[in-house]
Amino acid sequence: LLPLVVSPPPVSTVALSLLEQLVDRYPHEEKLAKRLAGLHVFMPLLRLPWPVGPMAATSHLGTTMTLSSSTRCSIARLLRCTIDTEMGLRVAQDHPSPCVDAAVSMLLGTFADIDRPQAVVAATEILGILMENLGCWDAVPDEAMSSVV
Repeated sequence: LLPLVVSPPPVSTVALSLLEQLVDRYPHEEKLAKRLAGLHVFMPLLRLPWPVGPMAATSHLGTTMTLSSSTRCSIARLLRCTIDTEMGLRVAQDHPSPCVDAAVSMLLGTFADIDRPQAVVAATEILGILMENLGCWDAVPDEAMSSVV
């Protein structure tokens, strides 16, 4: 599953869309979130290397994220589902700075997506979850805070 998320855009776009639909339709979101977090699906979404170590796979997620508002929405909603889990927060606590940077970048990237307001909501919730659990408001750049306000 994770290699599909980091693969080139023609594959990852479809994989992300399918995962978003699964998140939408699965009646037990907490169970699904734990399962997806256990598979480390959130790691490339936070720009963390996967697998960890010198043999990390090349991620095309940055390119995929620039393609469309629907793709950014899928990424934001998938990350929102998985970050608020024990596994997601444990990894975020080990790498607070890159996680906050990725969350801020995602939020700023979704502001223009007026056709997908759920992406902005999910990205805002992601940043809130990280800030609440990591206690690192000072890691958010001032210009990003100005943009949010």
